[in-house]
Amino acid sequence: MINVFTIATDVYIKYIPTLKKSLCNFMPEGEQIRFILIADTQCVDCDIYYHICNLPYPFNTYHKIDYIIDCIKTFNIDRSEYFVYVDADTCFRKMSDDFWNTTFKNIMSTNKLCFTRSPWKFHDFLDNENINSSIHCKECYINTNDYKRHNWVQTSFFMGPISKLMGDFFNKWIEIITNCTKQHRITPVIPYIFDQSVINKIISIDYNKYIIDDFIFNAYAVDFVNNEDYLITDFSDKNLKTCDNRYELNKFSNIFLFQKFNTDIKESKRL
Repeated sequence: MINVFTIATDVYIKYIPTLKKSLCNFMPEGEQIRFILIADTQCVDCDIYYHICNLPYPFNTYHKIDYIIDCIKTFNIDRSEYFVYVDADTCFRKMSDDFWNTTFKNIMSTNKLCFTRSPWKFHDFLDNENINSSIHCKECYINTNDYKRHNWVQTSFFMGPISKLMGDFFNKWIEIITNCTKQHRITPVIPYIFDQSVINKIISIDYNKYIIDDFIFNAYAVDFVNNEDYLITDFSDKNLKTCDNRYELNKFSNIFLFQKFNTDIKESKRL
């Protein structure tokens, strides 16, 4: 069983029907898919609905890992199963059977947590959002001598065995969060993408424990919410680019997710 988690509140709910429809593209042979919606409104049919409150951005993202872990515990999801977490503005790309039955299954069989590299790795610097709140966020500071730009992950997607998520990874998450809470009592600061800061800090301790590859394409200029081309094409015949024209879709064979499309929807909440 593969459990597909997503989190959405407020305007992000508008992305969920697109994500739900695209699950038909996610087809590892012999695997059952369980769709789990963590949201303030049950906007589509799902296998599990876990209610959360709609909080101002970015407070819900602070608890991304906590929500997932508590949902697993609340609904007694088997820890021997696998999970895929994706942000609400995601759709699964149409891929070949060979990708799902060979490449994807081989990745999952490593028994490691898997993360996606940030497309911003092609710049000489990360975007201001990351610079200001992640690398230099003092409670999660990553020493520049140890920091590996090509392993900087974008935490709008991660996957792997549930047992790995709930083991040392979650223990380290709690440890860093606890230390941050103590720091905030002294100098109150609200980091912008704090979950990403914490997760990159955990990964930076030992990169060898994780699989880090290119799994997503940030489709900023694409309208998927009002266009269902993703259900009938893999876009392999199109040379799509993003992130200042540096990240070309067709150069990366493992990209099976589109994200960050229809950015106008979330402008009022996040941007």
